[in-house]
Amino acid sequence: MTTDWTDLIDQVARDLRDPDHAVWSTDELAGYLERALSAYARHAPRYLSAVLESAAGAYSYDLSSIDGLLELVAVWYPWDPARPQVNPPPICPHALVEDGAVTIFPPAPPRGTPQDQLRLLYTAEHTVAGRHEAATTTLDAWGLAMVALGACAWAALARQVGEIGAVTPTGRTPAELAAYGEICRRGFAHGLEQARRLTMQRQDVRVIREARV
Repeated sequence: MTTDWTDLIDQVARDLRDPDHAVWSTDELAGYLERALSAYARHAPRYLSAVLESAAGAYSYDLSSIDGLLELVAVWYPWDPARPQVNPPPICPHALVEDGAVTIFPPAPPRGTPQDQLRLLYTAEHTVAGRHEAATTTLDAWGLAMVALGACAWAALARQVGEIGAVTPTGRTPAELAAYGEICRRGFAHGLEQARRLTMQRQDVRVIREARV
């Protein structure tokens, strides 16, 4: 399975029997892929961590520097990168009281020292090489196949509404498009549920990758 965004668009076009983009433009298919990728990420996101420097007396911290942030899972504070093996981890109460920022509620004011940092555990969107200047693809072959399947579903179901009473350039009638789109939709929904269950099973054994911010 391809890992390049352009090739992924072409794969969807081939699956739709429209390799020359006579029915669906490249931009249209890219839009459907974006929707499918977003849906997949909500069910099977990446799990990452980032370290933010604390500031003396500051309780609110900007999260805009964390690319692809979906959900903040936990905040470890105070966090000393020189002593990463902490058991139990110093989980700190926190709240997202405003967009793009987290507020922590530690027992003592932050000191702003190298031993007094924040480690954020969070979920993030997947990347595909060539999409939004991404250099790497974080989806495996199965994930890429699921995203392509979801894009096919949305493309076919959306097109069949506008093609009622006509035969499309792909040779499919609106009814055939609707049937094909529904098959893809069901397959995508089943795949999302499988991805969600597998992600939940992996939680206790996952390795959280560190990302410096």
